[in-house]
Amino acid sequence: MQVEENVRHTLLAELASLLSNRIKSSMAFDAEVRAIIDDLKVVGHDLYLFDSDREFEVWCGNWIDSANSTNLILYFYPNKPVEVLWGKPPQ
Repeated sequence: MQVEENVRHTLLAELASLLSNRIKSSMAFDAEVRAIIDDLKVVGHDLYLFDSDREFEVWCGNWIDSANSTNLILYFYPNKPVEVLWGKPPQ
């Protein structure tokens, strides 16, 4: 489904706000990130853990086949707002 750029920007900002509130209100960062990813997978987003350490997690679509995909890219931080982007997965 094609979405106009300004509509996509608004939807991504709304999703970032929603996810940031979930992370902020959770007592367990890692568990809440997994719950969010599970929720997004249920509605059709094919997400994989790209990178993580104790300070952040990055989830995105299949970066191996990134030439053929455009997906959500999610940056989770325990004490910062979630960043939600739409584009090619990181390399």
